[in-house]
Amino acid sequence: MAAAIDAKYDLIGTCAITFIELNRFERARWFLEPNKESEFAKSSYADIALRENRVDLARTLIEKGAYESMGSTAYFLALLRKAPRSEIHRAAEEYVARWREDSDSEPKLYVGIDLAYGGENELSLSMLRRALEDGYIICSAMDHASALDPLRANPEFIALRGQAIERQKSFLAHRAERGRVS
Repeated sequence: MAAAIDAKYDLIGTCAITFIELNRFERARWFLEPNKESEFAKSSYADIALRENRVDLARTLIEKGAYESMGSTAYFLALLRKAPRSEIHRAAEEYVARWREDSDSEPKLYVGIDLAYGGENELSLSMLRRALEDGYIICSAMDHASALDPLRANPEFIALRGQAIERQKSFLAHRAERGRVS
């Protein structure tokens, strides 16, 4: 995903994604620091600011282009300025359209999380489902991303999480059969 955002980015920084998912923001910042001016790092810093509820900082980073390559600038700015729901929804649909058919399954997970952050629950679930269908194992994010908290009691979310767990078990069993136990 980092390469899609910034092809020149040193991929070690992508380790930050794992720590952002686990809400370990100081560790995420450590991985981002060496390339803090890259588009990937800037978008990750904006993600962290949103998750820490540092709205003013997030808005500033987004206004400076932190989410430009992800296609979510209009969505987040509409959310942060408390635009009418119809405008937020329209921006969310445009954001989804940018990633729905992308061959990379990972960004679909993050789009789903972003959509949940803004209360776009149906679109969020559709992108989480799409990430899983396209092969991304989404259990960890489903369990740790605080933006997904409002969805946790939703029957569709519960079913999707069950499917994600089964996919993960299948993957781990396949890996163990091939002698790659960790």
